[in-house]
Amino acid sequence: MRSLAPSRASLPRLNRARARARIQVASTSESSTIREASVRVILQLDDGALRQLAQSVEGRRVRDEIALDDLARRVRALRDALPRSCAARVFELVIERPGLVCDGGAAQGRGVARCVEKLGGTEEMERLCAECAPGFAHVLWRLGFLDTAFDECERALREWIRGEEGWHRVFTNRIASEYGYLAMMSRVETKSMGGNGVVFRNVKTGESVAFRRNERLTDGQ
Repeated sequence: MRSLAPSRASLPRLNRARARARIQVASTSESSTIREASVRVILQLDDGALRQLAQSVEGRRVRDEIALDDLARRVRALRDALPRSCAARVFELVIERPGLVCDGGAAQGRGVARCVEKLGGTEEMERLCAECAPGFAHVLWRLGFLDTAFDECERALREWIRGEEGWHRVFTNRIASEYGYLAMMSRVETKSMGGNGVVFRNVKTGESVAFRRNERLTDGQ
């Protein structure tokens, strides 16, 4: 019976091939680490924000594929297109809706301009961004970048934009992310729910949202 073990003559070649494979793996790992560090700097990401990027196709594209120079250029373009008060939240907007920087060219300027037009001016844009940047990221994405008609947006977004409901509906209706929710809640007053979770209360508006241990978001009003 013929042996399936490599011959002595082939062992050096096999060892060299294995060594090259190990070098390639190490090189890829090192390159990935450098890439991640660069993306962290460009988008000012903490560990939670980096994990949030991994939750969507657009986020993984931002993390892994878009050339770093292009990414930095698009972030600057978005920041420069936004009203000044919104520009300060540009990183928060991108983390919530990475698609805002997935396209190049003049996409950021066009998207912001369309959103301003549909909202009726920059003051309304600034109000929404100040109230809830994660929620506003979805408004900007739908109205500006996807060019969605206002009436075709989710009901929770429409009612929040019109001032009929509070920003918390964007979270209770699963439009904005848990990461964005927790970022918002870190800015408001909290109280315990007898071991079942936490109720976060917005001192300014009086609205509250419950966050339970099973990670289900429910309206706490």
